[in-house]
Amino acid sequence: MAKLLCIARWPETHPNPADYPVDLSLIFDPETAPGPDLAAPDWTHCTVEIGLQKSARSKRRSFSTRSGPMLVRDVRRLTVDLKEMVQQKSSGSLTFIPVVPFFELWVHGLTGDQYRVINWMDLADHFNGADDLAYEGVRFLTNRSRLMGFIRSLEADLKTLDKSPS
Repeated sequence: MAKLLCIARWPETHPNPADYPVDLSLIFDPETAPGPDLAAPDWTHCTVEIGLQKSARSKRRSFSTRSGPMLVRDVRRLTVDLKEMVQQKSSGSLTFIPVVPFFELWVHGLTGDQYRVINWMDLADHFNGADDLAYEGVRFLTNRSRLMGFIRSLEADLKTLDKSPS
């Protein structure tokens, strides 16, 4: 599981702030068949989850979750594109939309080592499959080290996906 953690600047008056109030998780399950027409090892099942934790004492809760089939080459493309963007050490941007567009991930380089991350979740299941109608999303800031940790997790997930039986 690849998890991207946010950075937060809490007001001084906030009691017990959570270290990572927002996170984005990509969970791959090569054992779950993505669909009858989608053969392994080219496809995997992916769950995208946005987690929220309002304070250090509160429990993390799921804000939004979407699942769908995802090409393994899309996971590879996301990993390579993120790594290239981070290694350039300049303001850059990345828009990632998998072939089956059940979510979108936008990453924009800001000044220094900060990045703005925007994740859009497709609401097609609420509109009888219309995947170009409505999205819900969350925006948060992260930094280079957390983005590199996310990339390393994606690389580890890719090793697992590449070894999955065909």
